[in-house]
Amino acid sequence: MRRLSLHAGSLVLAAAMMVAPIVVSRGSHTTNVYDEAHGQDHRCDDHEEPVYRGYLSDNHRNYKLFNQLSKEDQKSY
Repeated sequence: MRRLSLHAGSLVLAAAMMVAPIVVSRGSHTTNVYDEAHGQDHRCDDHEEPVYRGYLSDNHRNYKLFNQLSKEDQKSY
């Protein structure tokens, strides 16, 4: 009986290790930014970051967190 318990514990541990990367990858950085012009929330996640950095580069601006931009600069993005 003890041997069965040991194998069951190993299976549970192996299953947990297989699921862990999936759970971690879902924990991406996601925030919502309220868009006053359209009256709705805009979801900003990890896919938004390269687009935002490209926008800043194209417009010759230094990097700043989006929520630290002025309302005017947020609207222009």
